[in-house]
Amino acid sequence: MDLFGTEAEALSRVREMRLESIETAIGVPAKAWAGRCYEIACRAVRAKAVDGSPRYGHWLGPVAKGIRFDNSYPFQRHGWIEKGDGAIVDPTRWVFEGAQPYVYVGRNDHYDAGGNRLREFMERPCPPFMPDDQSFTVRLPAEVEGMLPPNALTSFAKESATVSFPQLVWLANLSLNRLGDFARPVYREIERVGMRALIPLDNRTAVLGEK
Repeated sequence: MDLFGTEAEALSRVREMRLESIETAIGVPAKAWAGRCYEIACRAVRAKAVDGSPRYGHWLGPVAKGIRFDNSYPFQRHGWIEKGDGAIVDPTRWVFEGAQPYVYVGRNDHYDAGGNRLREFMERPCPPFMPDDQSFTVRLPAEVEGMLPPNALTSFAKESATVSFPQLVWLANLSLNRLGDFARPVYREIERVGMRALIPLDNRTAVLGEK
């Protein structure tokens, strides 16, 4: 018996079942999913065809020659679904591959939610505190204050600091890898001072689960 062939056929059947279940749930045939990646991911989750959270960011993987996304860009904007254990469910990965429609389920091999790898690459030093800038009284975890250079803020009370608007923009746009476990308290503090719009929506949704 050809075990490999049997496993390949079983995988193909599972993919077809997942594809058909999403098509049925959202009422849109797979052939019409190209260019609608995030919409399809959101609809699949809302219809409970997939258990997970929609994610939007960058596809960093290969792109087949001759398709509509074949260009010189190092990444493509893309939407997919992330399960609670970190596994990826991608109903439209096949578009980049120039393949027949199927639903990818597997590890995160080429996905960058929120474009955070690009954020890390483009990160610049925190701007210095300038007295003439608009400023805010914030309460930041000590570990986050430690990310900032000595001249980046002026501490004036225990667990509080005066931070300028450019510094708040810098904090809000740090990658999630840089913020780590402190992303939630930092985002909540930025919201508290009325600057919610500074936080990238994709990162905010990933951290706080809110639009």
